[in-house]
Amino acid sequence: MSRTNENYNKFVIRGLRGVAAATTQISFVDPLGALYYSGYNIDDLVCNATFEEIVHLLLNNKLPTKTELHNLKKKLYSEMRLPEPVVQRIKSASITCHPMDILCTEVSHLGEFDPERDDTSDAANKRRAIRIIAKVPTLISFLYRSRKKQDVLLQLKNSVYLETFCICSEENMQINKKKTL
Repeated sequence: MSRTNENYNKFVIRGLRGVAAATTQISFVDPLGALYYSGYNIDDLVCNATFEEIVHLLLNNKLPTKTELHNLKKKLYSEMRLPEPVVQRIKSASITCHPMDILCTEVSHLGEFDPERDDTSDAANKRRAIRIIAKVPTLISFLYRSRKKQDVLLQLKNSVYLETFCICSEENMQINKKKTL
């Protein structure tokens, strides 16, 4: 994948009656339909980059080195666990409450447990973003499994971040497939 300055330094297309709808330094929507993140065509990223590489790209405006990628994966995995009050709140949520409402509420609830809540520096905001990115898949799989009255898998040992999320969310699908065979 190659990043080109040609793709990165595009002009802003204005819309919504004078409201700039495409002003961002991270992404660019080409008038012909292509989407770019930090100068990389999204089609190239989908085919060639991992979830963690894209997280690094969006947070740092560049693809990671091997060391940076390794460190990010370790950090994401180490931050997956949910605070117990968040777990209890999800368990106590009304079954009539839409899952997206619960997700929005609990992402906000995570702010209560932010160890750097008063630090608004760029570095603290990046660390905060990593903590949230790590916890959202755990929130989703926890909510899904608790709604299905299944044992909740909050984290697997010796596994990588995205693999853990998929296993925690998909295990039920595999069990149900076996039952129907």
